[in-house]
This record gives sequence, C-alpha cells and structure tokens, in this order.
Amino acid sequence: MGGPRGWLSVPAVLALLMSNQVAAEAAPRSSSVFAGTLDYSGATWVPADPADYSFAERPHDYPVQMIVIHDTELTAYSAIEKFQDPSSAVSAHYVVSRTGQITQMVAEQDIAWHAGNWDYNTRAIGIEHEGYAWIPGTFTFAEYQASARLIASICSRWGVPMDRQHVIGHNEVPDPNDPSKFGGYGHRTDPGPYWNWNLYMSLAQSYADSLPSPPHMMPDPVAVTSGSTATVTWQPAQTCHVPITGYTVVGQPGNLLRQLPPTATSVTFNHLQAGRNYTFTVTAINADGHDTVTAQWRCDLATMTTVYPSPPQVSGTGVTFSASVSGCPHPLYQFLTLAPGSPSWQLAQAYSSSATFRWNTTGLVAGTYYYTVWARDASSTGATCTDPDCFDAYSPATSYRLTIQPCPAVCDLLYLVFTVPR
Repeated sequence: MGGPRGWLSVPAVLALLMSNQVAAEAAPRSSSVFAGTLDYSGATWVPADPADYSFAERPHDYPVQMIVIHDTELTAYSAIEKFQDPSSAVSAHYVVSRTGQITQMVAEQDIAWHAGNWDYNTRAIGIEHEGYAWIPGTFTFAEYQASARLIASICSRWGVPMDRQHVIGHNEVPDPNDPSKFGGYGHRTDPGPYWNWNLYMSLAQSYADSLPSPPHMMPDPVAVTSGSTATVTWQPAQTCHVPITGYTVVGQPGNLLRQLPPTATSVTFNHLQAGRNYTFTVTAINADGHDTVTAQWRCDLATMTTVYPSPPQVSGTGVTFSASVSGCPHPLYQFLTLAPGSPSWQLAQAYSSSATFRWNTTGLVAGTYYYTVWARDASSTGATCTDPDCFDAYSPATSYRLTIQPCPAVCDLLYLVFTVPR
C-alpha cells in the first residue's frame, strides 16, 4: 500500500513559477464521482472513496506501462474497507482474495494511490493480494490464478508486457526522495519473499498468449507548429506480445499521409497553408489490429513580451502586461499575480484569447509583487496541472515593485497640526 500526492502544494507552485524548469510531476484532482463500469469482467465493482485516488483520463494524459503487485497485510475485506475510508489516503485498482475473488475499486483510467511514488502511480495499475509478506503459505493457487488472468487481460487491453520489467513488486518501486532505496517512500517490502514469481509469471504469460495483442497509443500525441511546418511526436505504442509493424500519420484538411516504420516517434509536415485549422491523427498498426489517436496542439514557449510602465510605480498605477506564445495555433492566456508575503498565487485574468492584461493596482499595499502568464492551446487540456489550472507552457515569474503614493505638502501640515502638544 502507498499514499497520495495531490495537486502541487503552494510552496511547490511558487518554486515552479520562480524557476525555468517546469516540474515533471503534477497530480490532477480527485474525482468527485466514481466510475461504475468494470474494466475487467471477472471482477466485482466496489468503489474506493474519491478522496483516496486521483481522477485522470489515462491513456490520454498518462500512459499505463506497468503493474505493481502488493499484499494487503490484512484480510481482503479489511483492505476493501480501508480503501473506502476517506481518511486513509490509500487505494488500489484491484483487491484479490485468497479464494480468487477480484474486487475493482478504482477505474483503470484513474490513478490509485498505492506505490508511494507519484510517477509510478501515474503509470501503473496497482493490485493488492490478500496475504502477508513475511508469513509463508498465505498466498493460494486460486489467488495466483485469478490475478494472473487479470494481468493477462491488462496486457491485452493496455499493452503492458508480461515480464518482470513491467510487472513488479511494491518492494521494487524507488523511493522518490532517495532513489537508492525502494518500496516507495514508505520502504515497503511486499509482496515479500514467499510470493511465487515464477508460478505467477508463468501463468500470466500463458493466459496472455491466448488473448489478442493489438497496439495501444498513449498518451496522446503532441503537435507543435512553427511557421508553415508542424511536427507531431508520440511515445512508442505498446503491445502485449505482437510487435508493432508501423505507423500512419494523417493530416487534415488535404489528406496529408505519412507511412512510417515501427521505430518512428515523430514526423514533420511542411508547406502548410496559413490560416487553415489542421488536425493530425497517428495510427499504430500490428497483425492484431490498430489504434488511432488525435494529436493535441501544444504551446511550447510562453513569454511576457512587454510590461508598461516599467517598475517601480506608485500604488494606483495601471500596469499593462502583454504576452506571446509559440508552437500552438490557437493560444489561450491566463495571468496570475502573487502579493507580498502571500503563499498563494491569485488568478488575475482567466484563460482567454487575449494576450494582454491590465493590472489595476488601486488600493494595493506597497511591496514586491510577482506576475506570470500561463498558456495552452484551445485544443489542449494542459501538459502540466497545478493550482488553479493546467498549462502547456508558462513564463517564469517576474517581480514588479509598487511604492507608496507620495504625500503632498498638505500631509506635512496635517502632521504638524496633529502633533502639536496640548
């Protein structure tokens, strides 16, 4: 079992915006509703509490690349109860009992909190098994068999290979704070030395070999434009056991077709017409089928181009910020400010097509403020998510100093009047 990581904390957001490096990790919000549709027909649906996992749209936002094997250190019933407790801050996609009963608690498209490592959580399906890591004989053949059929199904449906590089124990997950240690940040040791990996993987591989192995594209490809060209990039498609034979990329309008080898991960289209709205689809192909996904346009650079008037200025001055982006044909801009001493960035102007924001400083205290702009394409859900929204690119935070309005001569006179001894 492991714990969560929610949206980036305020200090993390501040650090992100004050630097030139966007944090690679960012967790989306927990879903306020739970899916009621089983991903695996052999399971029973019992939802975890929404406070114990993160809503996602895998494979569109994150790939599913591995399966993490856990043991419960509890009865299966107690583990299910734990995942329904909103204060536990832990969950898994599945719980497998000693009798082979499978309970699904988190939709596979969502992110369960099980690995003790946010990066692994985003890319894995977590499976808890009733048993104890350091007590021999607590895992049954029925349990191995049921779980092996489950992961074989995941292999077919997600393209996660049935090998020990992709099916790992919780004890093999790196500590995100110290890569020299394992078991996630809690240094867990499950499923322990009595888990029979040879039996388990042998069963899983034999079950997977009898299932279809179509390709799976994940996450969504990304399209970036520059002048009259557009470059589409993607991660290699996954497949359970049938190799990828190639990719087809189509741009519309114009039926722009590129047929590419299985090693390809990008293609560039030249001589595109200005003013036309292009879409690009990428199709992975193998002998068992194909998978087609649409590329998202992605802004790759946001810049604050002008700030007028330049600082310092007295409080009450109107300040105009102007920004620009590159890489995306339909950019949206969002402006944020940070007041002196405040831990939280404030939304100054929500996403819109306007690249200009006028900052009204009337009534603001003197001090050093910070400002930034976030950008994303209108078709993009955002490459990175944090409070209060998602973005493709951002401009590093820049300071702007406001001073106190100078006091006219009458202030000096009033001071004298009110300070004369009586």
